[in-house]
Amino acid sequence: MNKEGLILIVDDDISSTKILRHLFRDIYEIEEAVNGQDALAIIEQKADALSAIILDVYMPVMDGYTVLERISGNEKWKNIPVIVMTSESAVESDQKLFDLGAHQIVHKPINAGIVKKQIHNIVKAYEKHKDFIQISGLERTLIHNTTNTFICVYDFHKKTAELGDNYQNFVSAEFQKVFAQYPFQIENYVLPKNLETARHFFDVEHKTEEYEEIEIRLRVDTVHYKWFKISMLLNNEGNGYRDHAVILFTDIEKEVEAKEKLTFMAMNDMLTHIPNMRTFSIHVRKMLDENPNEKFYMLTMDLYQFNLVNKLFGYGEGDAILKYFATKIQELIEAYDKGVYCRMASDIFYACFSEQEDLQEYLRVLRASLRSYPIKFELRLCAGIYIIEDKSENVENMIDCATYARNEAKRGLLHEEQYYDEHLREKEYFETMVISEMEQALESEQFEVFLQPQYDTFYEKMIGSEALIRWNHPQKGYLSPGIFIPLFEQNGFITELDYYVLKVVCRTIRSWSDRGIEVLPVSVNVSRCDLYDSNLIERILKTVNAYQVPHDMVEFEITESAFISEKELLTEFTVNLRKEGFRVLIDDFGSGYSALNSLKDIQVDVLKIDIKFLPASIKEARASIILKSIIEMAQKLGLDVIAEGVEQKEQVELLETLCCDKVQGFYYARPMPIADYEEKVQSNNREKEHWGNE
Repeated sequence: MNKEGLILIVDDDISSTKILRHLFRDIYEIEEAVNGQDALAIIEQKADALSAIILDVYMPVMDGYTVLERISGNEKWKNIPVIVMTSESAVESDQKLFDLGAHQIVHKPINAGIVKKQIHNIVKAYEKHKDFIQISGLERTLIHNTTNTFICVYDFHKKTAELGDNYQNFVSAEFQKVFAQYPFQIENYVLPKNLETARHFFDVEHKTEEYEEIEIRLRVDTVHYKWFKISMLLNNEGNGYRDHAVILFTDIEKEVEAKEKLTFMAMNDMLTHIPNMRTFSIHVRKMLDENPNEKFYMLTMDLYQFNLVNKLFGYGEGDAILKYFATKIQELIEAYDKGVYCRMASDIFYACFSEQEDLQEYLRVLRASLRSYPIKFELRLCAGIYIIEDKSENVENMIDCATYARNEAKRGLLHEEQYYDEHLREKEYFETMVISEMEQALESEQFEVFLQPQYDTFYEKMIGSEALIRWNHPQKGYLSPGIFIPLFEQNGFITELDYYVLKVVCRTIRSWSDRGIEVLPVSVNVSRCDLYDSNLIERILKTVNAYQVPHDMVEFEITESAFISEKELLTEFTVNLRKEGFRVLIDDFGSGYSALNSLKDIQVDVLKIDIKFLPASIKEARASIILKSIIEMAQKLGLDVIAEGVEQKEQVELLETLCCDKVQGFYYARPMPIADYEEKVQSNNREKEHWGNE
């Protein structure tokens, strides 16, 4: 498969580099460097081929700041997009990086999905405009060539001037009348708003400076004007009297156009032509400072599941929708007395306007506009709103608050917009704490592995368990996995946590075997992020074999959602696992729509059915039919079935009638510390021995 470009990753952090490599290896060629010095050597060799540079700030030998300075100071390199990764969140450090030429700043820990989208969009934009950048650079070289210049020589003795022979290549033939005699008759040939500047400049008899230049627009025909740079040099005779003045007229129309285009590119989004993030921040700050007594909304918006539009209809249609939506935002905001807007990236847009305006009406109009777009796809608008009360607050913080609210809106099926309030502030603070403390928590073993037993209801005995992670925080006690697991899946830390769980499970099984405790299989979870590790199988084998654990005692659970986005990786992973004697389980089977179709391609051993996946409104009989069909299908495929989420006796009885006798749930046992699980196993064995003796 042809790759779409070349990306240089510059980072001494192996884990970060590994995540980025897995994100982009199927799309781009990858070059890697562990410090700035090595990076510059690669850039020197491959500048023309590079599509982007992902640059860490803090590295040995040469840091990211120095690399940025070298890149921006090199005429050949300065247009290459540089995406900087930093763990700092201060506005001052971000501003410094932008001033040094950074195109985008990504704060660690990174969100893999967002980073992938951001960098892909930046590369696409750069490749699209690379030809323009190269051509405009060539034009700027030609602009300063003498072929774009004509000469006028003024004689102080005769008080007349003569134009060079080639002047008619730039202006009309009657232009010579201007210099027929002093004072020059420039009124009809200079753009009116430049006239005062021109009069002062062309007053050669009263010049005091030996050299002077201006840029003004001159009429080149009956209606059109062009930009010229006009330079004047006074030559004196040996006795100190003036002899003549050389006036150079250089056509800089193309240079000015190029500068205007470059300025436009720097200030606007190149797809939609509305302001970009940098311009937006400047205009928001100006608007807030000029209106100290007024409240404003900060609004962030995106289109729900917009990535599906690109997949179903192509990027051309996706771009057309973004342009359409940008136009609607522009029309609405510009109708307001005070308001600014921008496109941040992809389908993400920002707006800031006075609280006096009707926010709900604004959102209603935008949603109506999306519904009227001619496409067979439901375009849904998700919005986050932050009410700006403290205008001294950094604009970036305002945007972050609105963005956090927007993400909360996207998590809820019924909420299309969300205000940032005190509840969200506390939730964001808590999540920030979780992320900032996660690595230290892992090192100090605050994470604990709990085991939830699995039972065979026919024989009334334990048959195994599932390993679940709990965070025993020293100040806050046990934290809900529902809080920290989704965060770790977003920033990639879940991979380290999964390996930690595997290590603890293997160490525990080894301990059971050594102490004569009955060993039952333990299943561990494999996250979607783990599948991007090319050494995943090797790391699993190394850990399991280090504790000399039989492979049939460790099982691996994969959530059904991974069947959609990581199907190829999942197929390879399950084949290799089963070759090594491990069993593979599909967790949460039936909660999505992918697993039935994927079972024919992906080899598994067990289906885990969450019996709560059926909506409460479905009648009991219909639920039984669906469960029975899944169980019969699994049995025909030679698969075991474990029903999880079993909490009531009636559920156990129903499952028995459906020939499903393997269960997991609160009815039998909740997740428990390893020591409690060991006691439960030994207690069951003592009961068996007692029954046997009777």
